[in-house]
Amino acid sequence: MYKDLSDSEMLILNLLWESKRKLSAAEIMEHFQERKWKMTTVSTFLNRMIDKKVIQSERKGRKFLYYPTVTRKELKRRKAWDFVSRNYSSVKDFILALDDGHISEKEAEEIERILSKAEEKI
Repeated sequence: MYKDLSDSEMLILNLLWESKRKLSAAEIMEHFQERKWKMTTVSTFLNRMIDKKVIQSERKGRKFLYYPTVTRKELKRRKAWDFVSRNYSSVKDFILALDDGHISEKEAEEIERILSKAEEKI
């Protein structure tokens, strides 16, 4: 099951996605200097994120460099499936819960198209 990220962990993950390069803990701390995080705080966030399998580290000389192991799209997918699995017995039940008059005809057609594509993969 997906383990939710804290707001601070999401800030760090967004920084790693946007940087498009591996960053050291010191660089991450420097980027968020207005938050006045200590190195131990940044290290705790990074270790939790490694445990949650959203980042990884590699040793370069005397320091570790951190990089994301999931894309934004993959993280959204994990969050969505976690939400559905914790709150509904099936995807069908989730979709039925949305059917309270708030789904437009255009949205309904798009859902139908997506489901048809999924069915083709089965």
